[in-house]
Amino acid sequence: MANIYLIVSLIILAVPITGYMISKDSEKVEISTKFGDSKYIVLKEYKNFEVRKYPKLFVAKTKLSTGGYDQNSSEGFRNVAGFIFGGNYENQKIAMTSPVLMDMKDSVEMSFIMPENVTPDNAPSPLNSDVKLEYRPEQTVAVLRFGGWASSSKLTSKAEELFRLLDHQNIEYFGQITYMGYSPPYQVLFRKNEISIQVNHKK
Repeated sequence: MANIYLIVSLIILAVPITGYMISKDSEKVEISTKFGDSKYIVLKEYKNFEVRKYPKLFVAKTKLSTGGYDQNSSEGFRNVAGFIFGGNYENQKIAMTSPVLMDMKDSVEMSFIMPENVTPDNAPSPLNSDVKLEYRPEQTVAVLRFGGWASSSKLTSKAEELFRLLDHQNIEYFGQITYMGYSPPYQVLFRKNEISIQVNHKK
């Protein structure tokens, strides 16, 4: 019976919820982690991946080092999370949306998508000069979903898997890989991750 209670408890802890609380300087900050904050259109579903069209997105981003996910994920999160938790000249707190984006360029970039009510006209100014506010251009991308914890080696493996799938469908791809993380840090089971790359998709 004790084992059953333990399994049920783990499942309850792992179920995604619409928001969670993070402590910052003894102050509770509510963060939205609901899915669907980033709107897109599914152009076509394939067996193991799908092609989506994203509109331009207003983001807060930070540029990091030449290392991969393992070397940059924590620092990138701290930089941009500091901004939305009130690290700006207006001391304004901004709801956090999902997914968090990491563009795996020569220098990695992490971006938080701003909620719809935050625009270039009313967005607060970051205190940290490493955080920039800008529009992310409209993109058509192929997306592969995977579970578990992200790592540099797993992103490399999943990128290679996505490339093989695209090659098999004769879909041309270009640019850098983007990692999209949806799950809060405390979630142990049923974690949601995606990896994407821009494509030339013919309807």
